[in-house]
Amino acid sequence: MHVLMLGGDLTASVGGGIGTVARTYMGARAMDGVDIRYHTTVAAEGSRLHKARTMAEGQLRFGRVLATDRPHLLHIHIADGPSFWRKSAYAREARLAGIPVCLHGHFTSLIDLYRSSRVRARLIGQVFADAELVFALSTDMERQISEMSGGRANIRILHNPCPPDGFDPSPRPQSSTPNVLFMGRVGDRKGIFDLIAAWPDVLAKVPGARLTVAGDGDLERLRADVAKYNVASSVDILGWVSGDVRMGAYRNADVFCLPSYAEGLPMGVLEAMGAGLPVVSTAINGTPDAVVDGTTGFLHEPGDRAALATHLSTLLADHALRIQQGQAGYRRVTEEFDPERQSVRLRKWWEEVRSTHGRGT
Repeated sequence: MHVLMLGGDLTASVGGGIGTVARTYMGARAMDGVDIRYHTTVAAEGSRLHKARTMAEGQLRFGRVLATDRPHLLHIHIADGPSFWRKSAYAREARLAGIPVCLHGHFTSLIDLYRSSRVRARLIGQVFADAELVFALSTDMERQISEMSGGRANIRILHNPCPPDGFDPSPRPQSSTPNVLFMGRVGDRKGIFDLIAAWPDVLAKVPGARLTVAGDGDLERLRADVAKYNVASSVDILGWVSGDVRMGAYRNADVFCLPSYAEGLPMGVLEAMGAGLPVVSTAINGTPDAVVDGTTGFLHEPGDRAALATHLSTLLADHALRIQQGQAGYRRVTEEFDPERQSVRLRKWWEEVRSTHGRGT
């Protein structure tokens, strides 16, 4: 079976959940014998002119690929905004060539675009309805896709796989300076500024606590807020991390925190569970599919800084509870989000699409 997978830049230096997911599926043992080739639609780094040029080049190359190396199916990773419209053009071109299309949702706010106008709703709904299969990262995304397609989309839930290799899930020793790790893009969507605002209340209850922030984005505003709340002595800002530094950040943490306002199914949460860490996050989108409130961590409503501070303080003050929830999270992620298990499911669905499309033609 020959599968053409389409998405953003897979360059190792570029961060992002979609790239991690794509690389994991492409490297899974369950995919042995499947010829998966990846088509990059746009560069992730560089000037706007460079990105525009790579977008145009990607579209031109795609036509040649379909003509000279026809795949059995096209698997498209789709996100929000411009990504959705750009990828929908690829899907339309593939369908015109008689190639079945699978859409793999990674969006966080596409439903808002859908609800913004009747024209957009009709266009978005048709894209989902036309696909042979649509993969949703969570039960919440499944509900959204069903709404956007008017119940016409053929949906399967496919949770993000969590690569466990390299993570150390062993219980952390008790410490007088327990460390909270935030890993993600620094901006409003990930809730980092709520975390900084809540941090003084955490320090009041657990004076020795430390916070490590790993991620790129609005670092100037982050530093300004750290100064504003007078917590600089307890906050370490690493910027974007990768490789050994990234793995070390997980090893040195006692609690993982991602108080987001919108997510698909955050890889940071899955990786933290793979590292044996309890998770404090928000009850939005796909996060509740991973984090069991009160068992593998704590969930609160987005923007509830008081609950955020309480949940962090509870875990930081109770070493035994951290170990209990962290180990429960590790068991859950290795059982439910194992990359080989997810890859077996994906391959099975691909084969069903190929078989069905072959009978139809």
